[in-house]
Amino acid sequence: MAGGEEAAVPLPIVYVLGATGTGKSELALEAARWLRAERGLEAEVINVDAMQMYRGLPVATNHASEAEQREVPHHLLACFDPAPGKEVAVGDFAKRVASLVPEILGRGRVPVLCGGSNYYVQAAMFAETLVDEAPAAEEKPEQEQGQEQGQEADRHDCEDAEALHRRLAEVDPVMAAKYHPRDVRRVRRSLEVYEETGEAHSAIIARQVPDTLRFTPAARNIALWVDCDRGTLYGRLDKRVDSMAARGVETEVRTFCERYAAAHGAINAAAPPTRGIFGAIGFKELVPGVLNGAAMGDGYAAMKQNTRRYAKQQVQWIRNRFCSRDGVTVYRVDSSSKQRFREVAVAAATGVLAAYLDGKDPAALFPKLVAKVEKGSRERHECPVCPGVVLFGADQVRGHNKSRKHKAAFKRKAAAPEVDAQKAKRRKLDPALAAAAAAEGEPPADLAEPSESSAAATGIQAAPTAEQQ
Repeated sequence: MAGGEEAAVPLPIVYVLGATGTGKSELALEAARWLRAERGLEAEVINVDAMQMYRGLPVATNHASEAEQREVPHHLLACFDPAPGKEVAVGDFAKRVASLVPEILGRGRVPVLCGGSNYYVQAAMFAETLVDEAPAAEEKPEQEQGQEQGQEADRHDCEDAEALHRRLAEVDPVMAAKYHPRDVRRVRRSLEVYEETGEAHSAIIARQVPDTLRFTPAARNIALWVDCDRGTLYGRLDKRVDSMAARGVETEVRTFCERYAAAHGAINAAAPPTRGIFGAIGFKELVPGVLNGAAMGDGYAAMKQNTRRYAKQQVQWIRNRFCSRDGVTVYRVDSSSKQRFREVAVAAATGVLAAYLDGKDPAALFPKLVAKVEKGSRERHECPVCPGVVLFGADQVRGHNKSRKHKAAFKRKAAAPEVDAQKAKRRKLDPALAAAAAAEGEPPADLAEPSESSAAATGIQAAPTAEQQ
């Protein structure tokens, strides 16, 4: 199909998502090259990585090179100057995407949205509108927003996790029941929504219009999840940090801090900012060394650890929050082998695109690529064996039941009846022990019979797996 001919189907809107280090940017470029070479279609990339939108940190944020940007036009890349109390807000990003995608389609080109900021991917794909919501934080005057954020941080940081959760339970028991007491970030967010709007967060969410695709028809939205074996990915991420060090990321961060201080005042070395770009992995770990002269080796070690943890969180989010959504099909392409990236990952992605452009159903042609995860239960459980342990959903229950902490507590509880029986036997033989036990309120010896111990009696019963059903 030549670029000037009318397409048999609407031009696709391609979303390339996945964990950091899996090869998303490379796949997006390869897809653009394939569209040009095989279908006569040009593509334009829209960046969906929040930190790559900030100027001045191409190494730390690992964004596309100048050569790659010349080959394929990129949008929303290195376009935002950070300032105190000013961040790249999801709402602002969604508005830009809502205008950019139609502009690109209007030029007869294919939009390719690429990045690992999952909430931004979600905002790009779904038009979830809140009804009668108070003005979002990013829509308030910058000075007012900064003051409010500082006040909120001061108020919340001085309270421990359990106190925050108890307060949320008072004002919004629905959200409190969904969150683990130690999930401080989400608990704080729900409290902030209540304090800003005077309304429970759960009530606002209940008015959302879920799974409303921003661009129709639904079939034109093609989501490509670039995934990789975890062990392989962790090795790649460590090597990428080493590469960033070799490419001068330390100098880049120092220059950025100097420029930021010149424009907005000195950065507090004892307590540098933590929001926006200052919270970015690959940046926040090096700031203490740049400002205080701390050992940079510690910063690089922390960067590796945080990057691996972030990659794991990204994959969990995609599985639990994206693949289980209605309205869009997610195709998983495997990038575990760098040597076979073109013949495996690129071939799978372009096969899906070809099927769509040929008017066929990619999901029917490539059923093994479809990543569908059934929506799991978020039912709350309290472990009867481990005091204070709260779990949500069958997956957490199964994981906890396999943990060393739970198994050790289970063994102690299982052994307790035998210990009680031995104590009872001794009391029968020794009248003095029996009298002392009675004074302490223990049951008579003939009632202290050992109970059966089993997983059903002392463990949490998780929902059966799909294989067990």
